[in-house]
Amino acid sequence: MTISNFKKYQIFISSTYTDLIDERKLIIDALLKMDFIPAGMEMFVASDTEQFKVITKVIDLCDYYLLIIGKRYGSINEETQISYTEMEYNYALSKGIPILVFTLNDNVPVSSDKEENDPIKIAKLKSFRERAMKNRMATIWSNQTELALNIPIALTKLINDFPSPGWIRADTIENYQSQIIDELQNKVAKAPETDSVHSIPKDMLLNAYPNLQNTDLSILEILHNPENVNISYSKIAKILGFTTSSIRNHIQRLIKMNLIYLDGTGRYSSLHTNFSSIVSNFAFDYSNNNGEFTIGSGIFSFSTKWSKASNTSIHAYSDSSNISSIGRIKQVHNINSISLSNIDEIDFSSRCRTADINDVIVWKNKSGKIALTKIISIMDDSRNDPFDQVECEYKIFFE
Repeated sequence: MTISNFKKYQIFISSTYTDLIDERKLIIDALLKMDFIPAGMEMFVASDTEQFKVITKVIDLCDYYLLIIGKRYGSINEETQISYTEMEYNYALSKGIPILVFTLNDNVPVSSDKEENDPIKIAKLKSFRERAMKNRMATIWSNQTELALNIPIALTKLINDFPSPGWIRADTIENYQSQIIDELQNKVAKAPETDSVHSIPKDMLLNAYPNLQNTDLSILEILHNPENVNISYSKIAKILGFTTSSIRNHIQRLIKMNLIYLDGTGRYSSLHTNFSSIVSNFAFDYSNNNGEFTIGSGIFSFSTKWSKASNTSIHAYSDSSNISSIGRIKQVHNINSISLSNIDEIDFSSRCRTADINDVIVWKNKSGKIALTKIISIMDDSRNDPFDQVECEYKIFFE
């Protein structure tokens, strides 16, 4: 049993209730499937000040806070003149609890009973939404399926970036402590020495494949090193301190996930990693954090930098500390159609590139790695948009 099997995380789900009841059910189901402990207004309805005091105690016990914003603002507290949902958010912020924000796309139509018609509440919702979207881990959602798929991925990243104490059964604490000692000893004594050039982006792989185990990642890291191209199952088992049959099971699983492929047959076969890039997306307010947003990690980290141009174009810069140069590819239909062989033809001579929607900015970092960001949408608060935001699809090459 690994350390992660002992620990459970409690997630507080905050939102208005009646308009998002179906979304909340989907989220609770998704969290339960991940062995998380969901908490929220299904147990306590924040309808008065006394009840809110109880809810703050529940938030205190939670490891992470998940805010879902739709098109209703909710009941307003007479003393604070803001909604109980916004009060919950403010409280979580004040306690330093890691926060995820998912805000419904303004362009998505909803039924009249799920939308505010009170001008005061509409204004308060707009202000709350703008403030919440400035959170580092804020995302736009458009439908229930998108919400249910993206929340587990975002939570996995949040847990990796901001580890929390979690919950452990009292009758398993002794085993848990013993497991920590054993795993630390194994890492020190048996972990292979790897050159950072051949390291793998573990956190990014976990975002894409949340079910990956630590053993899977260790196997991938060994196989990703070209020096281990002909390594045997038994050698991997010896390095990691597992049985050969256990390693064989893990490798078969990784082959089914298409992360490893077997070249050749019998004694002449060899194992190879099968990931050359990863594709994901982000949206952030480019008027914050000096216009910088980081994708990836380690030698695959790219501190992208942006500034306002209009609501149809945006400026990108190579000024960040880990970026050496940038280029541009105009009007790309599919980001996956771009390979590293295309990069040699790009002009990297300018520190600033202006990209239109569907253009791709090519980022080269100081480790010599390449990333692409395709502009999906742009919001500009000086042109009647509620806030500044750029939404991108990105691709990071691991070669």
